[in-house]
Amino acid sequence: MLIVGLLVPRAATIDVLNPATEEVLSPFSRQRSAIERGGRGDEGCRYRMVALSMERARHVLTRITNAFEARIDEFAGLLTAKPGKPLAQAREEILGSIAVLREFAKMELPLKIIRDTAEKEIVEQRTALGVVGATIPYNFPMI
Repeated sequence: MLIVGLLVPRAATIDVLNPATEEVLSPFSRQRSAIERGGRGDEGCRYRMVALSMERARHVLTRITNAFEARIDEFAGLLTAKPGKPLAQAREEILGSIAVLREFAKMELPLKIIRDTAEKEIVEQRTALGVVGATIPYNFPMI
């Protein structure tokens, strides 16, 4: 497996099933090191978003979005096969996800001056934190 830019041995896998046919869609690795290593920001991480400038992070996110967009039908098919979403709705969800990613790529994190006096200057600077775990709704997993 390629995790945060480094090849690592695969961990145990579980089968991901199509609930309609119970056929195996694909094996899924139970590897957790992607989140663990990404969260720590290991030195070997090529695309550790926290370490990237806003311009470079925007470029990386745009490339990921373009690659995602090039495979709309493939992702829509998977979304139909796994959770059973109708194909037209799956395509809409994928297109919505692409739109959300494009908006994220446009985001700015400007400096905000909190206080600027002769004695002190306080500036708020927001930055990306890195890997985040989230609980997502099963009916809209891509968005």
